[in-house]
Amino acid sequence: PRALEGRVAVHSTVLRVASAGLRMWLHYDVCDNFLCCVRGRKRVVLLPPSEAGRCYLQGSSSALGSRLLEEGAAARRELWRAFPLAEAAWGRRQDVVLEEGELLFIPALWLHCTEALGGAGADEGVCVSLNVFIVWPDQAELHDPKDVWANRDLLPAQEAFKALEGKVWPALRRVPSRHRAFHCRRLAAELVAMAEEADG
Repeated sequence: PRALEGRVAVHSTVLRVASAGLRMWLHYDVCDNFLCCVRGRKRVVLLPPSEAGRCYLQGSSSALGSRLLEEGAAARRELWRAFPLAEAAWGRRQDVVLEEGELLFIPALWLHCTEALGGAGADEGVCVSLNVFIVWPDQAELHDPKDVWANRDLLPAQEAFKALEGKVWPALRRVPSRHRAFHCRRLAAELVAMAEEADG
């Protein structure tokens, strides 16, 4: 959009050509993203960042995969049995179908999964879409320079997770289980307080 010209940098662009029915797993990107449907149609299910704790994240991807896009009550019951926290997150979803020529703004950290729906006529089995990932100047130096797909956490967040895995977890594993449980809950409370402060 013209309103953003000169105010942001393009991180990367990704052209996607997919057969109808192809699904992209639930994940988040660290950049704001404009998703344009060029041909066919595309379904997008979005979950707000506040639901990250219920989405079984492993890195930027969810263990739910694309199963959220499966239809039918039986499939949904099976999914909630396997991932009980996700049911509450599902209640906060936004479900959108993009038609040809439509553009969707996906803010950074919003979890989303997609399904190519195809279009009408000769192109009915094909969906063509374009992602444009943008970086704001105040965050440019925080981005991982090796991150082509816009899904690697910002560098300070990567440092925090490395410290958690390399120092915090090993230290907590050395204390008796009763103490470990207590300190994990204490740490969780401090992290929730930090998140709430950041949310404003």
